[in-house]
Amino acid sequence: MTDALSKYQAMRRNAISAFVLSSAVAWGIWVYTSYTDRGFEPYLPWPLLITVGSGWHLVQVLRLRRGIIKVQARRLRRRRKPR
Repeated sequence: MTDALSKYQAMRRNAISAFVLSSAVAWGIWVYTSYTDRGFEPYLPWPLLITVGSGWHLVQVLRLRRGIIKVQARRLRRRRKPR
């Protein structure tokens, strides 16, 4: 079970990293491209789509914790069975 839990924790870490990194890059590009010779002129905040998409994945990983751990434990048990 601890192997399954560590696999879930790795999935959670990856989801958090993807959320933070993709959102930061997208918003950084948006802010950078919003500056013109007349100053800051924000336009359509398209990074919201990226933030919502990666945030949705993170929420799913957090919400399905028990199911993910159960599937991983079953997969590990099958892998360890001698044939």
